[in-house]
Amino acid sequence: MSDQVLLLANTAVAIAGIVLAIVRLKFPPVFALLFGTLYLGLTTKVGAAGTVEAVSGGFADVMGDIGILVALGVILGSLLTVTDTMQRLVEATLTLFGERSVPYVFAAALSSLFTSIYSDVLLVLSAPLARRLGPRLGPRGRAVMGGALTAGIEVGLVFVAPGVAAVAIAGILRVPLGVVPREVVNLEHAVG
Repeated sequence: MSDQVLLLANTAVAIAGIVLAIVRLKFPPVFALLFGTLYLGLTTKVGAAGTVEAVSGGFADVMGDIGILVALGVILGSLLTVTDTMQRLVEATLTLFGERSVPYVFAAALSSLFTSIYSDVLLVLSAPLARRLGPRLGPRGRAVMGGALTAGIEVGLVFVAPGVAAVAIAGILRVPLGVVPREVVNLEHAVG
């Protein structure tokens, strides 16, 4: 069996194992990916030392490029939540447009003023506000606010460029972020 066929077979086994571990065995995805990576490294010419070096080096490179961005985003989001900045801004805007415009004001604020690279972070930060504003709209208010929350976050993601994938790619390729080709940013938005 040639080295290339063996590599492809081991890659297929690693991918199938990762999927099986996540779907059937309910492993956390990070552990399933780690075990799959270790299997692939140990069953190829990379070896034990090379596998550990590749995993730790690759993780360090990616986190070194995007880790600060993630940390600062979480800190900023936490400050906005603790100071009730989002609540105050939405409330102030509602005085201009009225109570019936709650979902529109909320979605507009999420998509323009509080955009985030990570939609899940923004969801965690803004869901309590959506829950508090929902009853103002009647019995279906929370559902309407859920729609406004989703629309606002998704529209806001379109305006965030470059996203975390472009930052990671620029770091891995050692390309200054200012000269990352526009195609990478466009591809990121098409895929993500």
